[in-house]
Parts: sequence; structure tokens; C-alpha cells
Amino acid sequence: MAYFQWKPTLSTHIKALDEEHREMLDLAGRLQVEIDRGKSAREVSELFPELIAREKQHFAREEQLMIQQRFPGYAEHKRAHDDLAARLADLYDRLRDDEPIGSMALLTFMQDWLVKHIQSHDKELGDYLISRAEQGVRA
Repeated sequence: MAYFQWKPTLSTHIKALDEEHREMLDLAGRLQVEIDRGKSAREVSELFPELIAREKQHFAREEQLMIQQRFPGYAEHKRAHDDLAARLADLYDRLRDDEPIGSMALLTFMQDWLVKHIQSHDKELGDYLISRAEQGVRA
């Protein structure tokens, strides 16, 4: 079962954000393939540096947009980013140490991190940015 596939329901309707979401979903899909192949935790962890780098870049872009556009949900969204980044770093450390982590636990975390975050926080941001653009407000 593929957990990490782009679907139109994930669109924020902000092209740059959607492209980054697609890239991260692709990386998470590669992670899922490695887990499904029975790779060790250490082998699976080899995908994490790229995923973490993309996550940092993406969060920075979103946070910059939120500040520029005076997004009222900035503080909550930033807290969600900080929490997700810390959890991802902790997971990476545990995998690198070859700590046994159940594949379903790992996939559930990735599902929560990517899909649920996009469907809630990021779609809310997208709606706000579109509303601002429709009102003719520029950064």
C-alpha cells in the first residue's frame, strides 16, 4: 500500500509549496519502499539527510511567507514545524543507531508529519495566501 502519493486533495493551490510537498512525498515514498524491502533501520536512515534538508528548506519558505503576509496562524504553524523537525531529527538519530523501530510506527509518523500537516496547517496557509492575493495584497 502506498502511503505517500500526491493527490489533488493535498493541493494548497500555491505552486511553489505544492511542488515542495510533492518532492517530500516522493522521498517519503522511497523511504516506504526501503521499509517494505525489509531494509535495516540504519539503511533506511540513509534517506533522512535529504529529507531533513528538504524539510528545513520548505519550513523556512513557509515561515517567510507567513511573516511577509502577516499570517495570523504563524505562531501555531511555527510550533508545528518546530515539533515536527524535532521529532524527525529524533527519529533519524534512533534509526542511525540501528534502534529497532516498527515499520508501521515509522510510516504512521511520516503520514502524520507530511499528509496530515499538509491537509491542516498548509491548506489553511494556502487559503489565507489566496485570499490575500484576491484582495490585491502584496508582500
